[in-house]
Amino acid sequence: MNKTMKAYLKLESLLFFREPLQVVFSFFFPAVMFSIFASVFSGNLEGSEEYFNAYIPGYFTTIIFIVSMFMVGYQMVADKEDGVYKRLKVTPFDFHDIYRAMFVKTMIICGVAGTEIILLAKFVFGATLTTHWVQFIVAFIFGSILAVVAGFTVFALTTNTKQALTVIILSFYPLVMLGDNTFPLEMMPKTIQVIAPIINPLYHLNRVLRGAWVGEMFNEVVSILYVAAFIVILGLISYHYDKVLDKN
Repeated sequence: MNKTMKAYLKLESLLFFREPLQVVFSFFFPAVMFSIFASVFSGNLEGSEEYFNAYIPGYFTTIIFIVSMFMVGYQMVADKEDGVYKRLKVTPFDFHDIYRAMFVKTMIICGVAGTEIILLAKFVFGATLTTHWVQFIVAFIFGSILAVVAGFTVFALTTNTKQALTVIILSFYPLVMLGDNTFPLEMMPKTIQVIAPIINPLYHLNRVLRGAWVGEMFNEVVSILYVAAFIVILGLISYHYDKVLDKN
């Protein structure tokens, strides 16, 4: 990690804790939402290990999406709108370090939020946790890469925070609700059950994480390939980052 990346990461960390909205969405919102949904479903499935095995890893997709949209995409657009990148141009700053720093920041925030979910599941709901931690961590990193690229794509396609927030809101509810990680997809109409796996990358990330939770991640080859393809597609869309920064 070079000096400019360290400096930018330090700056991002300071700004992060000065912004209450980011702290709430990163650390408190995931824990609260997990507790609410777990309480609702455990009323009918209390003591069901199968339920927890499905719900806990599935909820990590929600964490990943929240972090990618709000902590990466929205924040970078806000910095662009405020002229942060324009001012950095007069310094010997490597703009690629922005992306590296945001990736590290995303991994840290996702890790902390995920740890909260694990602790809640274990000590509040008495869940039996996975014993396949290596697979699950690999799957989690895989999902975090998707999160970072999705956030960068929001940054590339929007020019101000109003546009970014519109994109985030319009995509948040359909993707999360149809990802089979909050409400079971089986509760949805048959048509939705057919469409969701075709259009929703979070559905497939959810399957990868659930597979990893029970040590069967590599049985989800189709979902792994789907998420990988989506990462490539979003990466190609956001390839114009440097050009966008140059226009500030």
